[in-house]
Amino acid sequence: MEIFHRLRTYITVGLVIILFGTETFNTEILPPIFPLFAEERGISLTAIGITLGLNYFSALICAFVLPSILRPSNLKSFYVFGLYLGGFMLFTFGLLNLVENKNIIVILGYINRGFNGLSMAIVYACGAPVVITLYSKRPGMLVSLLQAFSGVAAILAPAIGCILYDLSGYMCPFVSLGTIQFLLTTILLLMIPTTKDIQQTENDARSSSKEDMNKFVGIRFFCYISPFCLCVVVTAFRVTALAIFLKERFDLNESNNFYIFFALSVPYTLAAPLFGYFLDRGYFKVIYLSSIVLHPPILFCYVIIDFFPQCNNIPYLIVILVISGAHCSSTTLSSLFQLINFAEKCDFNNKLNEMPVANQCFSIVRLLGKFIGSIVFGGFCMDYFGFIPTFYILFFLTSVTVPPVLYLSMYDY
Repeated sequence: MEIFHRLRTYITVGLVIILFGTETFNTEILPPIFPLFAEERGISLTAIGITLGLNYFSALICAFVLPSILRPSNLKSFYVFGLYLGGFMLFTFGLLNLVENKNIIVILGYINRGFNGLSMAIVYACGAPVVITLYSKRPGMLVSLLQAFSGVAAILAPAIGCILYDLSGYMCPFVSLGTIQFLLTTILLLMIPTTKDIQQTENDARSSSKEDMNKFVGIRFFCYISPFCLCVVVTAFRVTALAIFLKERFDLNESNNFYIFFALSVPYTLAAPLFGYFLDRGYFKVIYLSSIVLHPPILFCYVIIDFFPQCNNIPYLIVILVISGAHCSSTTLSSLFQLINFAEKCDFNNKLNEMPVANQCFSIVRLLGKFIGSIVFGGFCMDYFGFIPTFYILFFLTSVTVPPVLYLSMYDY
């Protein structure tokens, strides 16, 4: 009986981790496929860009609302709902192929991506608390696996989407993969255990949640989370603008620049379990402080590309992308643990709120960073200043935040 219970726990945790990566998968599968379909239907580039980025805007708005709704007792239910919604939105996005009018396609695409943003916000907010609740012995490793599978999804989504698109057309990748996500979510729903012990404290958690949030969000919170926010901003800008930079500087197009994007995503994925291993052994403070100190020098490596001809080449760019990917992994994981550690020191009225509040604030900052990085820096700054000059701004912002964060962190430790 004990073996069966343990096996069920492992399978459930595995499904939670794998399905967490589907939100990244559902986002990354669109860019290689939808623009081609939309151009064939005569849809403008502006409408295509809005469709691809609308889910981040929707997720950001939803993320501000979710903390007032989520409770320790309903995290699992919301997580499953978010997965169902994401699978359904992916499935229905493939049905746009059946619509002839381009204006209707645009409207339905906006609506679909808006609801996909809601799904993303829910899954991001509930993923870490749910998986740690299921198996609390190795929180660092579990959270790192969540991030690792997001990285795997980002790597595999364009390839799988393009293969299915070449085999059976536009509808195939969305309908087939949406159906698979729906089926896996159903299996998770049947296997995930209930939380009766947590449900009994629902009223206490509901009454104290707002007070606990007010205790948590303050000057120290903004200092602790600023390195992660800037890291997400840099990553979002890099992903948005890198293809344009490669085309302008090295004349690389979509057919021969994919390996450079792997230089960013693969190290992130491979480094996450390694950092999770050390986080479980109590090294999150060292990892967190090291990530803060190393970020400005890493950004400076981009700045010097225009000053030293020896650095203006593809091998050098790949090296700093690899370093950037590993650094982003360490910053993401250690920042979440820093927030959880900070929540434990805030003397919450209800201890059950510590993990949800920390993770919800973490999710809001992640979505805000993606929105700022892709729209403000990837759009405005890229148009007016260019790829390398934008790193001057990011380098300055990162350098300014290091001293106060280090001071508060060292004071606490």
